[in-house]
Amino acid sequence: MEKLLKRKAQMVRKGVALLVLAYVCTGSAFAQTAVSLDVAPLFAGIIATDGTKGAETGFFAFSPVFEMAVKGDYSLGARVDTVFGSFGAGDGKVGLTYFGLAAFGRWYPLEPLHKMFVSAELGFNTLSMEKVDKSVFTGLTFALRTGWKHTMGAIFLEPSLGYVIAKSNSIMPITPLGWVIGLNIGKAF
Repeated sequence: MEKLLKRKAQMVRKGVALLVLAYVCTGSAFAQTAVSLDVAPLFAGIIATDGTKGAETGFFAFSPVFEMAVKGDYSLGARVDTVFGSFGAGDGKVGLTYFGLAAFGRWYPLEPLHKMFVSAELGFNTLSMEKVDKSVFTGLTFALRTGWKHTMGAIFLEPSLGYVIAKSNSIMPITPLGWVIGLNIGKAF
């Protein structure tokens, strides 16, 4: 369990470094951009982690998001979702890796890059597990989301609710992931 916590701490440090690097590299390039981290998958991974005797389950999720205003009340962006984890005990322990990359478009009907938004995402995702010859699923994802961007100066908090569907040509032909929550914390510049 201690080793898992050290790995999680290392991944969080790398994620913060990535956000700082993205901020430094793009800080003056665009008038209205935002870099954030979706902490809802991270919290879900922490909640799902179980270090009880006999069975160890551990998950770590990292989901950075980049957004750029394109015209008035519209923006474009991208998100990367990664989950590393394992479940089972002893020789039956299985590791898994999930990777998702999606591009999205948002509409802010009330104000540019502030307040309520509606978005559509199109992306790609894959889940692979140890001891399985091929990936469990690999394919396209589609999501519709709505949320509220609450700004406090340049810092913002963005709760959202979305519905995600993943289409795959692998073991499972269609994987409806269903309702997902998001909680982005980030900086607009």
